[in-house]
Amino acid sequence: MKQTLLLLMLVLGMCSINVSAQTKKRTPVKKTTTTTRPATATTTKERQVGSDGYIWYRLKRGNLYGAQDIEGREIIPVKYTHLEYETSQLRFFYVKNGDFAGIYTRKGSVVVSTERHYTSIEPGRTIKVIGKVFWKAKKNDGGLIILDAKGNEVFSAEQYSYVYMHASHDDDGNYNNDICYFSVERNGKEGICDLNGKEIYTPKYYICTMHNNGKKIGGYKSSTFEEHYEIDISYSCATRFDYQTYDDLYNYSYNSSSSSSSSSSSSSSSSSSSSSSSSSSSSSSNNSNSGSGTTRIVVEHQHTPQPMQEWQQCTSCWGSGNCRNCAGSGTNYIGSSLKRCSMCGGSGRCTTCSGRGGKNVTVYR
Repeated sequence: MKQTLLLLMLVLGMCSINVSAQTKKRTPVKKTTTTTRPATATTTKERQVGSDGYIWYRLKRGNLYGAQDIEGREIIPVKYTHLEYETSQLRFFYVKNGDFAGIYTRKGSVVVSTERHYTSIEPGRTIKVIGKVFWKAKKNDGGLIILDAKGNEVFSAEQYSYVYMHASHDDDGNYNNDICYFSVERNGKEGICDLNGKEIYTPKYYICTMHNNGKKIGGYKSSTFEEHYEIDISYSCATRFDYQTYDDLYNYSYNSSSSSSSSSSSSSSSSSSSSSSSSSSSSSSNNSNSGSGTTRIVVEHQHTPQPMQEWQQCTSCWGSGNCRNCAGSGTNYIGSSLKRCSMCGGSGRCTTCSGRGGKNVTVYR
C-alpha cells in the first residue's frame, strides 16, 4: 500500500514538472525592432556664369535641379529634370519636368509652367520690334501655340509653318514700333495676322509687309511683279506683348543687326517701290469705289528683280551660334556627372549653323 502511494506521488510530480516546462515554452517573447530612417538627400550648389555675365547657382538634389541667385535666394525650386540659362535675344531659364517644358525669368517668375504640358517652348522671332516678347509653344501633336509675354495663350497657329512678329513701316523705310503684326507663312507664301491672331491677309505672297498707317499691305507675288493692296482695318498694338522690365526678360546686349538685315533690305525695296508708285496709287484711288471693310488694288507694275544677299538667322540657336542643349558650354550633367554634350560633341556650337548664327542667301527683289 505504501509502495502504491509513493509511486502515485512520483507520477503526479513528474506530470506537474512537464506541464510547467511546456507552459514556459509557450510564453511569447517580446521582440524589439529598430527602424533606420533613410538619410536626407543633400543639395549641392554649383556657381554658374551666363554669357551675359549673370551669376547664379545651379542647385542639385538627387536627379533634380533648381536655381539660386547671387544673393542666396531660391529663384527656381529643386524639382526639374533639366535646367539651363538662355541668353540669346531674351534671357530666361528653360526647365523641363520629364517631357514637359517651362520658362522662368531671372527673378523667379513663372512664365510658362510645366503643368501646361507643352513639349517645347522658345522665344518668337521679332524683326524691328523693340520691347515686345512672344513665345512659341508646341504640343505633343506638333501643334503650334502663340503665347504673350506672360505666357498666356493668344492663338493657335497650327495652320502656319512659321510665325514671327514684325514692326510696320512707312514709305521711307522708317519703322513704327507702336503698330506690330504677325507675319505668317503657309506653303511657302506669306500673309499677315494681327496680334490677336486674326488673319488680315491670306498667305499668297513671297514676302508681305505692312505700312504704319495700319492699312497698306505690300507683297511680292512672284519674282516678276509686285502688288500693293490697301485694306480698311482698325489696328492698334496690344500691350500684352510688352516685356516686364523688372524681370529683365529682354537682353539689352543682344545684337539684332544680323537678324534685321533681311527685313531692312526687303522693306527698303518695298518702300522704294511704294514711293515710286505713290502718284499712280493716288490717281487710281480717286477712280475706284471703296467702302468700309473692302479691299482694293492700289497699283500693279512690272519690275526687273535684282539679286541681293539676305542674312537668315538660324532658327535653332536664334542667332547666338551656341548649342541649344548645352548653351555653348560643351558639357551638361547626366545624373551627377558632368559629361560632354552629346548634341554638339563638346564644341558648344550650334549643329545647324556650325556656330555662325545663320547664313547668307541670295534672293531676287
